[in-house]
Amino acid sequence: MSAHPETAQDEEKKEKKKLKKIKLDIVDEGDNKSFPKHGDKVVINYIAKYYGGAQHKAEVDQGAGKQFTIGSKQVIQGWEECLTADKMSLGSTVKIKMPYRLCYGYHVDLPLEQDMLFEIELLQINGKKAIIHPYKELKVITLRPGDNTTFPQKRDYVVIHYDGFFHGGPKHKQKFDSSRDRDKPFGFK
Repeated sequence: MSAHPETAQDEEKKEKKKLKKIKLDIVDEGDNKSFPKHGDKVVINYIAKYYGGAQHKAEVDQGAGKQFTIGSKQVIQGWEECLTADKMSLGSTVKIKMPYRLCYGYHVDLPLEQDMLFEIELLQINGKKAIIHPYKELKVITLRPGDNTTFPQKRDYVVIHYDGFFHGGPKHKQKFDSSRDRDKPFGFK
């Protein structure tokens, strides 16, 4: 008895099953209360890159974000599957390696049929906006530890020295301000 070659639809079904087993790498948890479902209008930010090989491409939709209705086939199938897997809550950011067939299907030729790596941030569900912590990307480096016994309290007046550096972009790691360079500490309450 000879085996029948697999059709594109058979392959697509296998890829869907694989996605259900993919563990999303959660970068930020979100509110863990509001989870999108089929028919919801969502807004996301995303970064897309080719996974593996020498050729990489990044696509970022920042600012207003990418808006679509889950289940309306306005975006790639894999995004809809990820958003409705009950792992992404409002405000969460996830990274996922996605099979190329769930990215753009069989109708678009990706270079070398490469899988894609996505970072997706869920900004809104049906108009409800995520509360994004304003300092989530702030990096603090302690240059000299304190006495480990005295800590500022609310309403205390605090005086510090600081160095501010750009992160990312053409000025990456370039200093943009420093209280030390001016020899003038910064005080605030």
